[in-house]
Amino acid sequence: MWLIVGLGNPGSRYEWTPHNLGFRVVDSLAASAAQSPGVPMMERRFVDYFRRFDLEKLTARGMYVSRAIIAKRMIAGQEVVLAKPMTFMNESGRSVSDLLLKLRWPVSNVIVVVDDVALPWGHVRVRGKGSAGGHNGLASIITALGTDGFARVRMGVGVENRFGDLSDYVLNPVPKSWRPFVTRFADETAAVVETIVTEGIEPAMTKFNKKVPLVSWESSV
Repeated sequence: MWLIVGLGNPGSRYEWTPHNLGFRVVDSLAASAAQSPGVPMMERRFVDYFRRFDLEKLTARGMYVSRAIIAKRMIAGQEVVLAKPMTFMNESGRSVSDLLLKLRWPVSNVIVVVDDVALPWGHVRVRGKGSAGGHNGLASIITALGTDGFARVRMGVGVENRFGDLSDYVLNPVPKSWRPFVTRFADETAAVVETIVTEGIEPAMTKFNKKVPLVSWESSV
């Protein structure tokens, strides 16, 4: 049993921002799980509602819970709940803590996917616990849960010689020419999350915590 939380901000204006990579990874997991044999066509349709934040349809199906939109899926035979908090980034902890109370799952069964300006684009880092590292979404979750003992997958969005305010950078859409790379980065990171689910945090750290990018620009254009 896993609660997989992708962090981001709701609304179409944030869809292609660096801060919303967590949402994109959870969307990718929902889409791939919906293609599994035996999943009804109606459930596959709800993947699109999940991606577009269609709260009316999701609420009617019990998929808007604890200020998050959720999708229950099976990954490699394990039950997972995919969640996108609708509280905006800085209040993510309120949603995550409420979800855990309802699910009655331990904190050790949580995986959080976030962006990280300290890593270059295309790189990932898997950790079993740790500080917020300056990320407001992680800080909110740590405060709400009273512990940093949950897994997290950090996705690099840092660039050299970046100028201007950090919040402007992570909250503004990437150029359209970047979008194939961003999409592939999210899909490949979804595979990293699946590795944690199927093999555990330590094997995932060994496999993916390297100095080479998970996804390169050249392979995505």
